[in-house]
Amino acid sequence: MSPTQSETIDAMLAAAGLDPSPAERETIAEMYAIFKPGIDALHAMPEARYEVPALIFHADPPLQEW
Repeated sequence: MSPTQSETIDAMLAAAGLDPSPAERETIAEMYAIFKPGIDALHAMPEARYEVPALIFHADPPLQEW
């Protein structure tokens, strides 16, 4: 039995330690419904499965010589 969309959203919010207001949670649910098919399609591409994202944030930038 797979979790419902509401259960999935609640689990992700709990894992992130977030407690949004009911209005914020409703907006999150609406946006999740919009983005979920695209995310699933991206993960379904075998060619992109182990690729590094195009944008990477390096928290420790290399030392720049003056």
